[in-house]
Amino acid sequence: MTNRFVRLGDVDPSDELRFDAIGRYGQDVANDDAREVDLLGALHFVVRKTVVVVHQPGVFRELVTSTTFCNGTGGRWAERQTAIRGDAGASIDISSVWVHIDPDSGRPKKLDDRFHNLYDESARGRKANTKLHHSPAVADNASAMAWPFRWSDLDLLGHVNNAAFWTAVEQVVHVRGIRRTGITAQLEFRQPVPPDTTATLHWSGDVAAANGLMIWLTGENSETFATARLSSAMSATPAAL
Repeated sequence: MTNRFVRLGDVDPSDELRFDAIGRYGQDVANDDAREVDLLGALHFVVRKTVVVVHQPGVFRELVTSTTFCNGTGGRWAERQTAIRGDAGASIDISSVWVHIDPDSGRPKKLDDRFHNLYDESARGRKANTKLHHSPAVADNASAMAWPFRWSDLDLLGHVNNAAFWTAVEQVVHVRGIRRTGITAQLEFRQPVPPDTTATLHWSGDVAAANGLMIWLTGENSETFATARLSSAMSATPAAL
């Protein structure tokens, strides 16, 4: 569990906690949890997919508490659930599937006995699923703009950090004038982004439509790095993984 105040750099001009800040909060409490059980540095994970359900966004200077636990495992990956609650009413649920990787080869690596000894009790035998659900094909009628990834978007593993992808989602939230209350956001990571890449950000649809608002980040050779879906179809918990 981690307590923090919503800072000035975490909110947009409408005083709502942004999706990239939510991504950082979830990532930070996961790292805090690993440190508390002395796993920090022993295991390396990258995010495969995340679902965020915003019942009510946080606001500037709100004190929020992030609580996390492992709620599913697989041979080389695990699922983590995080609840963010604030003293001004913030209510956000996150579920992410993290893939355990070998830092030298970059390939998925089997979870060891120590991990299972620490987290199997909370997982309760539930199996985490790495299957992706979004189509990687960009819609023909999609709007588009250039989206350069910066050196500052890279993390310790040399990967574009998951919160950096959420900044692209935030750009579409701004362009389409979306308010976050009652929004479910799904983000799926399909392949690594090379350093200094200028991607193309595409979007099509509407949050109120049956298929929601789809977002794609693609490369120069039309490869799809990541996809996202924003929908006003709420669920009580982010169970869409």
